[in-house]
Amino acid sequence: MRLGIRRKLIGTLVLVGLLPLALSLVAILGLGARLRINTIHVSLRARANTYAHEIADRLQAELDRLYLLAHLPEVVAYTREQDVLATKQFVGTTTRPAAGTRRIANMWPGLPDNAAPLRIILHNPIADRLRLVSRSSRGEYHMLAADRYGRLIAADVKPTMFYQAGQTWWKRAMTPGCSGYISSILIDPENHQPAIVLAVPVRENHGHQIYGVLKETCDIRWIQKSFARGVGPIGATAQIFDSHSKTTPFSVGRVWVARGAQARFIKNQGRMDGRWWRELLHGPILGSAPVAFGMGLQVGSGHVVVPHWNVLVSEPTALVVKPIYTIGRTIAFVGVVLIALLFLVGYGISQREIVNPIMRLRQAAGAVGRGELNVRVISEDQTGHVFFQHDELGDLAHDFDNMTRQLQRNIHQLERSDEAKKRFLELAGHELRTPVTTIVLTTDLLRRQLNIAAADGGNTSEMLHALDIIGARARRLDKMINDILKLVQTDQFSAPLNRTTFDMHALILEVCRDQSAFLAERRQKIELDLPDQLPPFFGDREKLSDVLINVLTNAIRFSPDGAVIHLAAHKTVDDRLEILICDSGSGIAPQHLEQIFQPFQTGEDMRHHHSGTVEYGSRGLGLGLAIVRRFVEAHDGRVDVRSTPEGTQVFISLPLTVPQPTTPEPPLSAAIADFPTI
Repeated sequence: MRLGIRRKLIGTLVLVGLLPLALSLVAILGLGARLRINTIHVSLRARANTYAHEIADRLQAELDRLYLLAHLPEVVAYTREQDVLATKQFVGTTTRPAAGTRRIANMWPGLPDNAAPLRIILHNPIADRLRLVSRSSRGEYHMLAADRYGRLIAADVKPTMFYQAGQTWWKRAMTPGCSGYISSILIDPENHQPAIVLAVPVRENHGHQIYGVLKETCDIRWIQKSFARGVGPIGATAQIFDSHSKTTPFSVGRVWVARGAQARFIKNQGRMDGRWWRELLHGPILGSAPVAFGMGLQVGSGHVVVPHWNVLVSEPTALVVKPIYTIGRTIAFVGVVLIALLFLVGYGISQREIVNPIMRLRQAAGAVGRGELNVRVISEDQTGHVFFQHDELGDLAHDFDNMTRQLQRNIHQLERSDEAKKRFLELAGHELRTPVTTIVLTTDLLRRQLNIAAADGGNTSEMLHALDIIGARARRLDKMINDILKLVQTDQFSAPLNRTTFDMHALILEVCRDQSAFLAERRQKIELDLPDQLPPFFGDREKLSDVLINVLTNAIRFSPDGAVIHLAAHKTVDDRLEILICDSGSGIAPQHLEQIFQPFQTGEDMRHHHSGTVEYGSRGLGLGLAIVRRFVEAHDGRVDVRSTPEGTQVFISLPLTVPQPTTPEPPLSAAIADFPTI
């Protein structure tokens, strides 16, 4: 689709306006989103740190309290006493419960609250102290104690099972060297709610013998309340992520399960890796902090088994960058309105200052193309330019007017020159024909008289020879005049070809025979290279005869005395007739070789041309080769000239097939438009 100047201007204005706005919006949204994401990430990381420290501090405090309870003298004494009784009930091994223990374990789920075994467990020095501590927590945690065989020896409330040896917390607390155990978040079998289990072995302060284990089941409603305070936006999430099991045991809000991102944040210790656009494109924004246990634990010299938790706090990306998008929409709206206003102003200015002047110049150029050379884009008496200002288009308008004025002057000058040439040709043709006619008639009269004298017995051979020369010169001059008149006829080369079928072989021989007088005078000869028979040719015999005569006469004129002129003709495989005429003259200068087919081009100043006789180097009016090219091209042929200091070759190629009708030839004014002024 062709784009006009208006569409190009509109496209340019839109591009200049919208592209900076689009780039600005991209920069604002991108940088704003990055800054917003970084800020929210720092905030979420700080919040995650707060949660992590709160969890660690609370569980450390619970573990410290449980440790103190486990090392109270009465707790140690009662546990040691129960251990001694339990040891007597085991037979041969410390891992095989006695029959009474198994019986209680089997009966345990159905034991009433007033059963003797249950009363012993719920009402003893340890149970009373445990119940006193658990009551202060308002039901957030419960405690129990088991001996080193896994039997339940004390509890604040009735647990679900009697035998505890198979529980993870009991196994971990009974491990040698363990001073405490904090479990991950699990479901409490008592109330089916998420809870954390803490366990501390019961031993003497400076002893290594474990008498039992003190367990606390901590309700995590306090974690839920803490997380709920910070999870305000819709879609925000606070969760505890276990890096060992790659699970989320607890969360507030929708659990975000992008394991790769969680692992990446944990690996980077909660720091963003600099690729903020990942958070913009993938999921929510995360803040991470590890839950660091062990800081300030008072659990002796042993190690504490703790979970590997990380607190992850997230907010939806869409919610985070929503203010940025709001700002972007506002900027886009204001920018589009301003661009529209500026576009209208710019379009009006461009229409007045660019489009209208260009359209004015286009109309003027079209008028000049139609031949109206008097058109002007700026009036002579115009003081204030309507279409053009003092700018580049105004300068172009002035240059256009100057061009049309100069073109008008050149056309007038060419017309005067053409008229002068016509008058010269007509005058030369008519003035020269009169003496030529007289010479021819006088020669014929003298010849008849000499013939009469010869009949009387006189010697007239020398006189006859002189008359032959005079006749040849007169015929040559007559030929030159005819050439001039052919150019003048009807001011064009539009005379139709009189096509007939003739023998080209005979025509070539006839032309050579007509030049015998000139050849004899210059002691030259023609060397013919012709086949025995050439194909019949369909064309204008007279015009092709003029072609051969002009070329052959030039070869005689520019070859030295006694030279040999070569003339060859043959048929080619592509059904063309090729004629080659070679002389042995001094050649044509390279600077004149391209101009020899133009009328009146002789290679030298015409004011110094020779008379047209056939002496060596003589020159005519420069019309012969112009006629040669016109007549050859009229037959759909071509003519080429090659020249060296050793001679000149004229190559003529004519089609043997019947040519299609050709378009009318251009008028003489076009052919001699570049004639020099005479």
